[in-house]
Amino acid sequence: MFGVPDTQQQYQWNEKSHGTIVKLFETLNSAVLRGGEPFMVPQIAELLTNIPVERAKEITLLINTNLTKFTPTWAKLLSKFKHVKFSCSIDAVDQLNHYIRFPSNWEDIERALALAKTLPNANADACWKSSGVTPIVIGLLVSSFH
Repeated sequence: MFGVPDTQQQYQWNEKSHGTIVKLFETLNSAVLRGGEPFMVPQIAELLTNIPVERAKEITLLINTNLTKFTPTWAKLLSKFKHVKFSCSIDAVDQLNHYIRFPSNWEDIERALALAKTLPNANADACWKSSGVTPIVIGLLVSSFH
């Protein structure tokens, strides 16, 4: 799903909406990318790749992600934008996270978070969220990220 906070418009990504979404990026100041997992959608990569660097410097992205598909290629692509805010959906740590979000791998998520934090234009600090987090899991998350 793709959203434009400036107008609160929301779009499902499909052939019909593709042209509208591309056109919106010519003038918007911020956009929300959410899913599913935005880093799995090739059309999002294509769209962001085709935005000229000068235009990208005027756009803030908010990306809802579970970090399982965030790679150095994505990091390089996002580095051209004005600001990137990661809202990471992390339900637990280590084996419990693997169980909840099978087949995710906790070490891969930690590497992806570390990579996100290297982006000078990004905010990827306190970024876990889940509606099912228990007090025990909160303690595990806090100790894992500090």
